[in-house]
Amino acid sequence: MTQIIKIAKEIIKKQVDNHYVGHGDEFLRAHKVYPWTNEDINTYLKLADFNDKDSALSVLASGDQPFNLVTNGILNIDTFDINPLSEYYSLGLKRALILKYDFDTFNGILNILYNPWTSIDVITSLIKSLFPYMERKHKNFWETILDYNYKYQKRNGTLLNIILLLTLQTKQEQNELNNYLMLRQNYELLRSRLASSNISFRCTNALNLGNTFKRKYDLILLSNILDYFYKYLGPHWNYNKLQEYEKSLENLGESDAIIFLHYILHYLKNNKQYRISIIDNCAINPADLTDEQLITLPSGTSVNHGMILKRVDNCQKEDFML
Repeated sequence: MTQIIKIAKEIIKKQVDNHYVGHGDEFLRAHKVYPWTNEDINTYLKLADFNDKDSALSVLASGDQPFNLVTNGILNIDTFDINPLSEYYSLGLKRALILKYDFDTFNGILNILYNPWTSIDVITSLIKSLFPYMERKHKNFWETILDYNYKYQKRNGTLLNIILLLTLQTKQEQNELNNYLMLRQNYELLRSRLASSNISFRCTNALNLGNTFKRKYDLILLSNILDYFYKYLGPHWNYNKLQEYEKSLENLGESDAIIFLHYILHYLKNNKQYRISIIDNCAINPADLTDEQLITLPSGTSVNHGMILKRVDNCQKEDFML
C-alpha cells in the first residue's frame, strides 16, 4: 500500500507542478491508467460459448475486461496487471460506482468525475460517497489520495484526469465496446452479479503468469499485451517465442479452455487499414499462425479489428462462433 500511494502522489505532484501537462514524461506514461477499454470486447466475447465457463484469468487494465466477463456469467476471475494503480481505479473506484448507481446515474456521475472543471470539493465528496462500496484497502488508498490531492492543489479537481490516460473515445464508442454498457438490462445484470463475484488482483508481468497463478481456468484473456513483449524479448521476436509462451498458458487452462491470445488494433492511414505486423515489433505474420485462429471482427467503424484465439485442446475453426 505504501508504494502505490507514493506512486499516486508522485503522479499528482508532477502533473500539477507541470500545469497538468504530462506529455513526454515516462513516469506518467508508465503509471497512468486507461479509464476504458479500446478493444471491441462486446464483439470478441461472442466468439466463445460461456455456458460451461466458470473461471477466468484476465488482464485488469481499465476493469472492462473482467466486468464484461461477469456480465457473461463468469464470477470467479483472477486478474493481473503490471501497473498496481489499475487495481485501485478498476476494482476500487469503478467497481464501487457500478455497485452504487443505476445505469442512468452511473453515466451522469462519470461525466462529473471526468470533467476537468468539476470543483475539487465535488470530486472529493463524490469519491468519499463510494467508500461503503469499496474494500478496506481501496477505501484507505482513496482516502489518503483525496486528502493529499486536496491539500496539494487547492483548486479545480481534475484528479481523475491526472491519474487516468486521456482517451479519444466518445461516450457512444465506449458503450458500444462493452456489453455491460450496451443495454440497461446488461448493466443491471452486471450490478447484480458483481456483488457476488470473486475478482482478485496480482501485480505481475504477463510473462510470469505461470509462476504467479497455480490454478486452472476455463478462459484466459490477455487483451493486446503481446504488443509490449518486445520490451522483454527484443524487437522482431518470432513465432517460436509465441509458441513457447502459449505452452506456458496451456498449463493454466482447463482441457477445453479458450485463450483470447491477442487483440489486433488496426489503424487508418490515408484511408487504408494499416499495421506493420499482427503483433507490434515482432516478426510474426498470419501465415505463421498454424495452431491459432485469426478472426477479423466486424466493426461499426471503417476499421476492422481482429482477434487471435487458441483452444488448449488444439484450435479448430468450428470451435468458435461469430
